[in-house]
This record gives sequence, C-alpha cells and structure tokens, in this order.
Amino acid sequence: MRTIRALLIAASMLSLAACGHHRRAPAYGGPPAYAGTGPEYTAPAANGFAVGQRVQVEWKGSWWPAVVVQSQPGLWFIHYEGYDNSWDEWVGPARIRVMPAPGVRAVGAPVSVEWKGSWYPATILSIENGRYFVHYDGYDNSWDEWVGPERVRDP
Repeated sequence: MRTIRALLIAASMLSLAACGHHRRAPAYGGPPAYAGTGPEYTAPAANGFAVGQRVQVEWKGSWWPAVVVQSQPGLWFIHYEGYDNSWDEWVGPARIRVMPAPGVRAVGAPVSVEWKGSWYPATILSIENGRYFVHYDGYDNSWDEWVGPERVRDP
C-alpha cells in the first residue's frame, strides 16, 4: 500500500512539473531576482545535477537557492533553502541552473550593499573597472549608484 501511495505521489508531482505548475512564492517575497542568460548563466550539465548539489531554481522570473534532493533523467526534485518541505517540487531543465560560486559577481546578480553602516539588498546593473552600478531593491532608480567592491557582499 505504501508503494502504491508513493508511486501516485511521484506521478502527480511529475505531472505538475511537466505542465509547468509552480508553487506559490514565499510570502516575504524572497531574494531579488538573479535573472537573465548573460555571462552569469550556466546551463545544466549534459548529465544533469547531482543529489546534494546547490542550484538556483526559477519561479515566476526570480531565481531561488535550492538543493537537489532526488534526480531522474531530465527532472530534479529540489528543496528551497530556508523553506519547509511543503515548497519542495520537481523541476525541469528550463527552471534549474548551477549556483554561481560565492564572490562571483555578474550583471543581474543579487548582492548586499553597504550604505551608511547598514547592508541593503540590491541588484548589479553594470560592472566597469572593478566597480558596480547597483539598484537598491524596493527603491526607485534615483538611489542607483556606483560602488566599490568593499561595499558589496553576497546576500
């Protein structure tokens, strides 16, 4: 009986993943998007992702940190970091990518930026000569500014 139940659950999860079903986003809105397909984007390896590997998973245009819990050809069951198991889901190759290495900064990357002694979530808009042009999340673009690497850290 337990095997049949497990198979039914797995089949329904695969069905949801295949049709592009997404779970509702966490209420607090989560980290800023790490969107795009520019130089910071890494497509899945030909053989996929390993169980236990940290990845990023797309949900409604934002990329969220997650860990691969199970793997099947072309599908990965992931757990979103910092959330309970009710958010776990199966995802296909269009919604999963390699987690960037810590400290690697690219256009579109979420970062924390120091301003007057406090750290604020921001997104990198441009990089030139080792400096970052950032947009502070939740603020209008009048706050956008160029900052040096000493004021930027991983979120």
